[in-house]
Amino acid sequence: MTDYKPFLTVSVRHEYYNTHENALAPIDVLPEGETALLLKQCGMLIKAKPGVIHLIADPALLADLVDLINDFHLTFFLISQDPTLRSMTNMPATFDITNINVSFAQSATLSTPAENWTNRESLPQALTHYDHNLLGVLNIHIPKECFTSGQKLLTVQFNTLSTYWKYYFFSLNAKPALSITCPTDSLPDFTEKPTEQIADKNCPGIPFKK
Repeated sequence: MTDYKPFLTVSVRHEYYNTHENALAPIDVLPEGETALLLKQCGMLIKAKPGVIHLIADPALLADLVDLINDFHLTFFLISQDPTLRSMTNMPATFDITNINVSFAQSATLSTPAENWTNRESLPQALTHYDHNLLGVLNIHIPKECFTSGQKLLTVQFNTLSTYWKYYFFSLNAKPALSITCPTDSLPDFTEKPTEQIADKNCPGIPFKK
């Protein structure tokens, strides 16, 4: 009976979507074609759901393969079909792609931000079929000496783009002066503006952005 053990777990977190502990970012982690073939040749199983992918392997089979393998190179695509994700993600331009390179040479647990952004026009032609759903390319290096050293954990972190919300408070009683007050022991987290009037009514109001 084959005794499968966790080999590699890649988690993709997003500052907005992972607000709650058990929330899942709407980002799929898909192995590139050659990587999928390599995993199959090594007898590894893939278990995936939005925001995470697990590679599961037979330790005995890995021990037999270690002499046949030099460094282990894996490539994954980060894909999302959520139409709002890009507008909430901190990236240089709307359709840029993050190119992430990590190595498990020093540690079995890694965390990396989504950075090193590149223009999608510079991507290889083979990746264009993902259209605007491609968020990133993840390249993972596992040195030969770490191949059988137990489970490896990688977390990729996307950050949220700062957003301003503008609110209006109006008085229907046409009061001449309005103000917004805060407790004396706390600082306001909004920017108050001078009183404005509703265009078609004589109603003074205070707009502020947060």
